[in-house]
Amino acid sequence: MDTTIEKPAKPVVRRLLALRDSPNKLILSADECAALARWLLKVGLLSAHPAAEHDHPGLQRDQDLPQLSTVRAEWLDWMRTGSAPPTEFSVFVTRRDLRGEDAEPPKKQHIVLPRLVVDREDRNFMSRSFGSTGVNVTIVWHPGWPIDHAQVDAGRAARLWPDAREVDFGALPQVHPKELSFWDASIGTLSVSAEQLDVLVQHPLSVDSNPAAMFFGNHEATHS
Repeated sequence: MDTTIEKPAKPVVRRLLALRDSPNKLILSADECAALARWLLKVGLLSAHPAAEHDHPGLQRDQDLPQLSTVRAEWLDWMRTGSAPPTEFSVFVTRRDLRGEDAEPPKKQHIVLPRLVVDREDRNFMSRSFGSTGVNVTIVWHPGWPIDHAQVDAGRAARLWPDAREVDFGALPQVHPKELSFWDASIGTLSVSAEQLDVLVQHPLSVDSNPAAMFFGNHEATHS
C-alpha cells in the first residue's frame, strides 16, 4: 500500500498544502491526479470503515462519526493488490476557504443517489465527503449510472477519478462544501431489472435529475 498509494501521492499532497489559498498556477498531471485520487479513496474508505480505530479515543465513542453502513469487497481489494481503484468510483475535489469564513451559499444543489437494486442485487450506491487543508473531497460509488457534476462542468470542481486529466488546481475557485452535495438513498429503494436500468442510465445522475421520477415515468410510458 505504501508503494502504490502513499509514495506517489505524498509529493502531490505537499504541493496542495503549500498552495493554501493562493491563486497561483498549480498544474497536476493526469498521473498526479490519479495518484491523489487513490490516496483520497484510501483515506475516505478506511476512515469511515466500521472497524476503523482512531488515534483519538474520543472518536471511538462518537456515535455521530460517519461510518459506512456497507463495505463491499471491491472497495478495499485494490488497495491490497496494488491495482487501480474500480472505475465505478468517482472522486471530486473543490478548493475550500482555509479560514472557514464563507457564508452558506444562497442556492444549494443536490444530486440524488437512489438505493438501487438491480435484479434483486443491491448496488450499494453511496457518497462520502470530507475535508482536508484547503480541499473538499467527495467520493461516490455509483456502478453503472454515470454522474453529470454541475461544478465540474462550470470549472468549480475537478474530477480526479476515473479518466484522470490534467488540472490546474490553482485556477479553481474556493467553494463552500454545501454548494453541491449528494443525497444518499433519499428517495427510498429503486428496484429495477437490468433492462430497465439500461434505459435509466441514458440520463446521468445530476442536479436536474430525479431517478424515481424517471423510472416511474418510463414505466408508465411502457404500459400506456
